[in-house]
Amino acid sequence: MRTISILLLLALAGPALAREDVRDPTRPPTPAEVAAWFGNGAEQRERAPFRLQSILLAPERRIAIIDGQRLRVGDRLDNAEV
Repeated sequence: MRTISILLLLALAGPALAREDVRDPTRPPTPAEVAAWFGNGAEQRERAPFRLQSILLAPERRIAIIDGQRLRVGDRLDNAEV
């Protein structure tokens, strides 16, 4: 009897659990969600985002190629520090 009750409960609860409005936690955020988290993006419209092209790691040096510029740790690009 208990098994039948559990199966009946699962059968009735299945459609309720399969709703489409349940957010998939692995889905990337929508642009609207990103804008809500970080503001409207007016600051970002003034300058295109930095483009990281490469990272070079060696025991004696660490270099990032950002927007075609070779930068080391501590270097500055606009108002950002590597």
